[in-house]
Amino acid sequence: MSHQLALYATAMLLGAKLFFSFVVAPMVFANLPATTAAGFMRAIFPLYYSVTIVLALLAALAFAMAQDVLGVIVLGAIAALGLVSRQILLPRIEVWRAGKEAGDATATAKFRALHQASMLINMAQILGAAGLLFSFVL
Repeated sequence: MSHQLALYATAMLLGAKLFFSFVVAPMVFANLPATTAAGFMRAIFPLYYSVTIVLALLAALAFAMAQDVLGVIVLGAIAALGLVSRQILLPRIEVWRAGKEAGDATATAKFRALHQASMLINMAQILGAAGLLFSFVL
């Protein structure tokens, strides 16, 4: 039973991350003015990261109850990376965004580097969850 819960929570996590990354975000930027789209994304990111953290922790707990060490490690890492993204990267990105919008070259470079780091973390989380799910199918 706990293995099923772990797999369902992991599948929900993966589905939410894929839907947000490849449907919601592109649709927002394609259909809203740039400033409105950016403001909407800034408002939704804390919730996005919170959902990632909660689902990953739920899945990790279920994997722990099923005594599945790989699942605990992968989902624990996904939760930890979500926490880093929400509590460290996101606030720093916002600090540098203001300078970027003011035309500061240093702020623009820092913003881009942190934004790229957050995108790489998001992709690593997606690949980790997908890899874990595929390991059970194969």
